[in-house]
Amino acid sequence: MTQPAEPDAQTHPPEAPLPGHRRGRVYTGRDFTEGSVPKNLWALAWPLMVSGFIQTLDHVAELVWAGLLGFRALGSIGVAQGWIQFFNTGRQGFDTATRAMVSRAVGAKDMELANHIASQALVFNVVLAWTVMLLGINASSFLLRILGVSDAMVDAGLLYLQLRFVSTSTFALMHVTGSILEASGDSMTPMKAQFLSRAVLIPLSPVLIFGLLGLPPLGLAGAAVAASVGQLCGVTMTLRVLFSGRTRVRIKLAGFRPDFPLYWRMIKLGAPSSWNTGERALAQILLTGVVAPFGDAMLAAFSLSQRLQQFVNLGQMGVGQAAGVIVGQNLGAKRVDRARQTALWALGQCALLSFLVGTVIFFFPEAFLSLFTREH
Repeated sequence: MTQPAEPDAQTHPPEAPLPGHRRGRVYTGRDFTEGSVPKNLWALAWPLMVSGFIQTLDHVAELVWAGLLGFRALGSIGVAQGWIQFFNTGRQGFDTATRAMVSRAVGAKDMELANHIASQALVFNVVLAWTVMLLGINASSFLLRILGVSDAMVDAGLLYLQLRFVSTSTFALMHVTGSILEASGDSMTPMKAQFLSRAVLIPLSPVLIFGLLGLPPLGLAGAAVAASVGQLCGVTMTLRVLFSGRTRVRIKLAGFRPDFPLYWRMIKLGAPSSWNTGERALAQILLTGVVAPFGDAMLAAFSLSQRLQQFVNLGQMGVGQAAGVIVGQNLGAKRVDRARQTALWALGQCALLSFLVGTVIFFFPEAFLSLFTREH
């Protein structure tokens, strides 16, 4: 397939108004190449920060329910979550590439190119997610045993890990569609999708884990099933918006043909980000292997401390993603100074957020740990 031209400095015709667009829904068509830089950054970042907080809730809730099953279940679910996070963060580098490429096209007002990139990115990530899913399901037992965890923990967490690998397909769809929407300037729809997903997932988990409402108890596997159902609900919302044309970027698969040169550029852009996030997740997994020989109780405590570290990063990812989108749109519009200002504002906000949240956890660790288990 012939690759559409890259955005250039030529003048493009103004975008047509969105179908059903209302004045109150300015987030779907806001021009981030104009106006106040900090106001633009905050307008796009706060829904992403809320989304980041919501995304931690399912892991936290799973740890709470696992704590009720005992410290071995708590430790096994923590180890399994570490592996899932490693594979997911590795794939999320391509979400970063998608945001960069789509935002550049949107900033240049080349919506044909933006739509093309979005459609190709969706298919690329589906194929990648299914590959990871199949490999992960077959390697689950090996992934748990290679860290040296006890047989009791392997038995408790094996089915959970396999089912969580099944849910990586819906996770990938939810994140790539969210990245496309964010790159177009719409961070509200992904936030709503995250709310819907957790509104289904969190109450469904204890029902399936403990066998409430007359259902058979599934143990930790019930948490994985609930995750798949919740994510499926969320991705249905984002896909509906993208295919219906209710946002600036629209996905069209009619007459679709793979664009391999674009995939290669996506890999070159996303690989550094995948490595940057994946190596941190791998480091946590290696530390798990170091802690495992000290016993199941110690491993459970270490798993809890890993999850608490996510709160220190709370909000930073949202600010970073928003900054990436606005920088991309301004670079596409050839407004380099605004892109530089956005990066500086984002760095300042991330430093402040990290300091505030980290300080609270440092002085009140027991208040956070007691949420998960009462065992000593």
